[in-house]
Amino acid sequence: MGLVRSIFSGTGARYDRVVGLFTLGLDDHWKSEIVKLVPDAKRALDLGCGTGILTERMALIYPDLEITGVDITPDYLEAYERRLTNKPWIRARPVLGNGETVELEGEFDVVVSSYLAKYVDLDLLISNIKPHLRRGGAFIAHDFILPTNPNYLASWSLYTRMMNRVGPVLFPEFRTAFEDGLTGLIRRTRWFDELPRTLERYGFVEIHSKRLSFETAGLVWAMLS
Repeated sequence: MGLVRSIFSGTGARYDRVVGLFTLGLDDHWKSEIVKLVPDAKRALDLGCGTGILTERMALIYPDLEITGVDITPDYLEAYERRLTNKPWIRARPVLGNGETVELEGEFDVVVSSYLAKYVDLDLLISNIKPHLRRGGAFIAHDFILPTNPNYLASWSLYTRMMNRVGPVLFPEFRTAFEDGLTGLIRRTRWFDELPRTLERYGFVEIHSKRLSFETAGLVWAMLS
């Protein structure tokens, strides 16, 4: 998780603006796709919660939902706490920690993550959260993926080259992310193929995966048997 710190430390204050701008607004759509899969639940775990965008979206749909947000980057949790202060109707609490090792309390009905899967050891992540997900509970993960369709891949490559040139000029604090740190990782990661196999090994069933938005993002969800 050292890569996460190197890319994102010190960027929490402007993250929401950057993610909305450079995903061309698709982040909002992807969060909606995640929330559609969230069951009627009492307790939720938001892994890699960042500034709380997904936490807020879940709270809008399920106002009684108790949410625990876990993130490894302190300034993102500060932004998360500011969101909770400004919107006290969100029933959530932040926890500083690594999703692979964080100590959790009690059981959750659903575990969600957005933009986390590419950074973690999936075996460590699932083995850590499984004891805290109730039987029949849902696991939902979303992240960037590399398009397999040649036309989509060509468009993605052109766009990311432009983004990596413009991004550091507009948002210098994100320089590490834009200087091919993020796009290079997206090219290397195989999380979208590996996660369903990992979930199956840990006893999850009804495992589904879906490519989104010209194959630039992926969604994997399953239920613990």
